[in-house]
Amino acid sequence: MIKGVTLVIMVLEALVMLIRQSSHFRVTRALRPIFLVDTRACGGVRRFIRQILQSLPPILDMLALLMFLVCSYALLGYFLFGHTASNPYFKTLTDSFVSMFVLLTTANFPDVMMPSYAVSKWYAAFFISYLSTALYVLMNLMLAVVYETFTAIEKDKFRKLLLHKRRACQLAFRLLVSKQNPSSIRFRQFYGLMRYFSPRTSARDVVLMFWQLNSSHNGTLTLDEFINIYDATRLRWRLKDPIDPWFSAAWPPLRSMCHAARAIVTWRYFEHLVYVIIIGNGIAMMVRIFIAEDTLEASARGFSASWDACLFLSLFGIEAILKIIGLGWTDYVSSGWNIFDVSVTYAAIIGAVVLLIKPTFTAVVVFRPLRLLRLFKLKKRYRDIFGTVVLLSPLMLSTSIVMIVMYYFFAIIGMELFSQYDLRNCCVNSTVEDFYRYSENGTTALGYYYLNSFSNLLTTGVTLFELTVVNNWFITMEAFAVVAHQYSRIFFMTFYLFTMVVLTIVVASVLEAFRFRIQYKRQTSKKDEERMLMEEVIVDWNTLQGTLQDSALLDHLRTDFVPGGLTSYTGKRPRTREVLQRHMYYAEISQWMAEADQLEITAELAQTSAS
Repeated sequence: MIKGVTLVIMVLEALVMLIRQSSHFRVTRALRPIFLVDTRACGGVRRFIRQILQSLPPILDMLALLMFLVCSYALLGYFLFGHTASNPYFKTLTDSFVSMFVLLTTANFPDVMMPSYAVSKWYAAFFISYLSTALYVLMNLMLAVVYETFTAIEKDKFRKLLLHKRRACQLAFRLLVSKQNPSSIRFRQFYGLMRYFSPRTSARDVVLMFWQLNSSHNGTLTLDEFINIYDATRLRWRLKDPIDPWFSAAWPPLRSMCHAARAIVTWRYFEHLVYVIIIGNGIAMMVRIFIAEDTLEASARGFSASWDACLFLSLFGIEAILKIIGLGWTDYVSSGWNIFDVSVTYAAIIGAVVLLIKPTFTAVVVFRPLRLLRLFKLKKRYRDIFGTVVLLSPLMLSTSIVMIVMYYFFAIIGMELFSQYDLRNCCVNSTVEDFYRYSENGTTALGYYYLNSFSNLLTTGVTLFELTVVNNWFITMEAFAVVAHQYSRIFFMTFYLFTMVVLTIVVASVLEAFRFRIQYKRQTSKKDEERMLMEEVIVDWNTLQGTLQDSALLDHLRTDFVPGGLTSYTGKRPRTREVLQRHMYYAEISQWMAEADQLEITAELAQTSAS
């Protein structure tokens, strides 16, 4: 509906432009991201936007209270300081409100206080009480309220999604069962379902999923077993304790080398040796930092392309090669830390080569110290932080897209409103005059604020980011209030409120994710987590023949299972938030299921009595 209305408006606007042969105020361009968000790839973005809308009621309540406080202090400030001729911040009620609104972000503090403070030291109490109440009490209270709301929304979202999946499984089960066997489904029906539900899943994985779901081991799935299909699709299967490593069929001399590499990387002290090398690399970097060089290029070359840098990079490269040879590529890349290590190592090697070829390209020095991040893995608190980052990575991606969409929306409006204004020497006899003083022969350190304009999309994006940081953001706002209109402040204040709402929800989500992970770690031991994330399935070939009853499929599976014997596979779940929530809310899940069953029974009884 929204997309259709937006598209119609855009088409009408294009027709008007073709008829008039001239451009006009085209604010509808700001609505183009609607078509991006409403795609399958942006499902997480839509969920995050939905969470923002669900979190709005408490935020709006707190904003109303905050604005009441700002208006009250603005009125009081006008009557306290408006009579002072030397005070430019409270000359009118509008100036007073703008000053107090900006003071909420501390961008104009203590400048806004000093003229009044010069008259009487007691006037400082006005500003201190305002900041203490608005900034340190109400703003933090808003965060607390949003955090509590966000936590409740997350739990309720998980509950609804769980019950929705349960209902979907019930409906699918009714379609899959046959009249001859209405209480269970056979492998043939399950295999056909997976061909539609997940076409890329291999036949081996479908068999293993069926075996894992079939806890009764009777060759058919009941409804209670079939309900867990969503969880089963997440499992990634591999042979348990394969008899031969990946290099077992290699050329004998090469196989001996691979065995030696495997013995080295599985040595109990190998990781300790790697940490010692990393610490040595850090000490060498500190020594290089304190060695004085004649030029910046020579200093960068000594830091990233000297003999000690080449030595440590060679050791790190050898470590990566040994692990890849000894463990195999699949096992090696299954660890995120291994991917990080090899990426940073070879980026640093490429950076050293680039520095030797082009010494002015000094930015590549950043790659060498990145390997020190591996040391943070040793401390549990940092592991919790990294784990939280992993849990938050999908949310952070959605947040980034939402921020870009919001930036685009305000950028289009800002360009339509302010793109024609040149801010050089724009604000004579105003409080921000010094920031826009420009001369052809050069300008002062303060005089570069004229670059914060809305001339094009890229420049506008940088300007909006500066407004987001809120450091001296009022300087840009005041400049456009001078050159355009006093009401242009509404654009900047609205943008600040929007960013404050989104960032408050982001902070609340980070706090909630960190609290969730800490609680999960306290309630779950390492062994419990391994049991939760791992599933073991033992497939008997003879039983498999009776269950599948498909000779062509059995011939296809001979390479994955031992004909006439037993084959053991382990399935691993990804450590996603939903998987962890199923463990954390185990007791609540049982209660939710019981309540859903009771509602279904009540609905069936009501339907029966009505008929």
